[in-house]
Amino acid sequence: MNNVPFFKKEVEKFQYFQMPKWLFAEPYCELSLQAKTVYMFLFNRMSLSLKNEWQDDDGQVFVYYSNEKLAGKEDGLGCSIPTVIKAKKELASVGLLKEVRQGLTLSNRIYLMGPNPFSQEVKNFKHRSKNSLIPDDKNLKTSKTEYSNDYDTDMTDLISAFQKAFRGHTPTPFQYDDLEKFHKEDGISIEIMIEAIKRTSNNDANFHYLQGILRNWAKKGIQTMEQVIADDLSFEQKKNGRSAIDPKPAQTNIPAWANEEVKNEQTAEGQARLADLYAELEAMENGET
Repeated sequence: MNNVPFFKKEVEKFQYFQMPKWLFAEPYCELSLQAKTVYMFLFNRMSLSLKNEWQDDDGQVFVYYSNEKLAGKEDGLGCSIPTVIKAKKELASVGLLKEVRQGLTLSNRIYLMGPNPFSQEVKNFKHRSKNSLIPDDKNLKTSKTEYSNDYDTDMTDLISAFQKAFRGHTPTPFQYDDLEKFHKEDGISIEIMIEAIKRTSNNDANFHYLQGILRNWAKKGIQTMEQVIADDLSFEQKKNGRSAIDPKPAQTNIPAWANEEVKNEQTAEGQARLADLYAELEAMENGET
């Protein structure tokens, strides 16, 4: 493709994204380029929101933009979904983005925030001492640590498995953060996290159920697929051992009294009484009474 200089007509013809200038000033200048670019895409999407009158009851404008589209090549950055989720978490951490879930089959509402120079919070921020900014600065730099290509690929596989199990839904930033902690802090491999997700899909795809599986494995120190298989085998052996020691009788709906033997006892007294009854009946028939 041959590149050409811009003339007036070309400038008027092309469409451009608007990148807010204040994103490169304090306190947002330390945001990663990915976070700023995601904000730019979402900010550009506001025009569609205005056109469709996407406003809540308070008049606040919101945006619909799925992680898949933000990561896509046609309508987005052409990057991985984990990169998009990480960028959105950065924006949320500095108060520039708020995401509200609408339900299982509905897209999340995304609220973009902008700086308010008149707010007391920003005024206080400008008057903080340099030392008071050190902890925040360290945390921000930690959140900006780049993933390796292999890790990024693994997390993409994890999210694909999550989407398959959870009816096409991408993990929320909070769910993604929780899964990442199981991997980084508890040492659970991506492979067995995907295995846990598959097991969750057999139980109505409940995220709390998934957390329970991963917590149980983390508590046992399980970090590899081999350890998962060994744990499953141990569980089956214990279960079979309990059944052999304390076998339970088969359950039945037949009441206990139905199995009792019916006794047909004939006593002398009973026979005499029965004979008297027959005699009375016979006398009645003969008109003797």
